[in-house]
Amino acid sequence: MRSKWKGAYCSPELKNILIDSFSDLETENKSKDPREDPRAQQDSDLDQAPGGPLALKGIGTKQKPYLVYSRSSTILPDFIGKFVNIHNGHTWKTLEIKHLHVGYKFGELAITKKSPRYKMKFKK
Repeated sequence: MRSKWKGAYCSPELKNILIDSFSDLETENKSKDPREDPRAQQDSDLDQAPGGPLALKGIGTKQKPYLVYSRSSTILPDFIGKFVNIHNGHTWKTLEIKHLHVGYKFGELAITKKSPRYKMKFKK
C-alpha cells in the first residue's frame, strides 16, 4: 500500500497530458472583452439553430483518446470526461472516465485475460 503523504501514483506521462490540456483551456478562456469574443455571437446563433443548441456544438462526438501504457496509475478527478485507450498487453480498450472510476487503477478497468469458452459435450 502506498503511503498517504506520497499521494496517488500517476505516471509522469499522464501528468504531462493533464498539464497540456489545462494550458489549452486557459488559452481558450483568455478573452479581454466579451464583445470581442467570437464565441458569444456563435452561441446566440446556436440557440436559433433549427436543431437546437446541441445540434451544432458537436455533443456526442468523441475526442481523441489519450494512450495509457501505465496500468498502475491511479485515475485522478482531472481525467473525468476524457477518453483514454488502456493497453492490456495485446489490444487497446477505449474507456470514457466517469466519476465512478476515480480512485481505481487504469489496469483494473482493462481486462487482460480472455474468459474461457467451454465446448458443449454431446451425449451419445
